[in-house]
This record gives sequence, structure tokens and C-alpha cells, in this order.
Amino acid sequence: EQVAAGGVHPEGAERGQLRQGLDPLREGLEQRAREVLEALGRMLSFDSGWLAVRDPERHRHVPLATTGAAEPLHRYFESPGADAELEHLGLNSAQRPVLASELPVPLPEIAAWGEYLLPAGFRGGVAGALFSSTGRHVGFLSLLAEDPGRPSPDDRQVVAAVSRVIADGL
Repeated sequence: EQVAAGGVHPEGAERGQLRQGLDPLREGLEQRAREVLEALGRMLSFDSGWLAVRDPERHRHVPLATTGAAEPLHRYFESPGADAELEHLGLNSAQRPVLASELPVPLPEIAAWGEYLLPAGFRGGVAGALFSSTGRHVGFLSLLAEDPGRPSPDDRQVVAAVSRVIADGL
């Protein structure tokens, strides 16, 4: 097995170069995600937003951009049961975004809400998986509010209308 000068295996060096080459792409993706949350913030009333890409191999969502007090969302999505809970609630499926008030289980009984979001002061929200126009699950969007009436059903319609465009941009 050959080792390049400096003790670096050629394949390791290639991976490092690939990562460096991808950094500008990731930065561009993160910038677009921030712009999406900023645009949504101009149209809708929410206190915290989370936009993530789906990592299908690891069954998790990786954050691209957040706004507001998003730490509870970070902690939840890093928890081992997050993806399974999203699956159980139908939030990883190709459907319109779901308001927190429409979830089939009382909020305190849902780990995301009972352990992370309610203790942080959030009472309302809308969330949904992002599917591209080709049908690929590419990410997840969550908007949270301290007001249990926000986001509203009309706000959900706005999110539903732009979800595919957001997904295609990822």
C-alpha cells in the first residue's frame, strides 16, 4: 500500500481535496437556505425556523439554516429517535405541511414537543418534509411560534405552495 509524502494515503488526500472542493457548494446551499427562511419570515409570523437536508443513509436531517431560538430543534434532530418519530407521525411523507394542532397525538406525548419544544416556550408550529419535483425526499422545514395560533392554516397554505420550490433549490 502506497503512502504519499507526509504520510497521507492517496485516497485520504483525494477525500480531503473533494471535501475542500465541496465547501463552496455547501456554503452556497446554506446561504440559499438562510435566504429561504428570511423570505418566509417576511411573509409569515413565526419565532424560530429550521431548514435541513435529508441524509438518507444516516436517517437524519442535517441543518442548513436556522432562525430564532432553534437550539431545541437542533437537540431534537440530533436525538436517536427523531427520524423514527417523524416517520410515525407521517411527517417524513409527501404530504402538505402539518400544523402542530393537527398532529394525531397530544403535543406533550410527542418527544419533539414534550421534551424539547414545549419546555422552550413554543406552542404552535408547522412542519413538513420537502420533496423535489422528481419525488425525492430532500429535506425538512419547521417553523415554530410561541403563539399556539401561529402559524395559521393560511400560513400552512403558503408553506405548502413554496415547499416544492424550496426542495428543488436544495
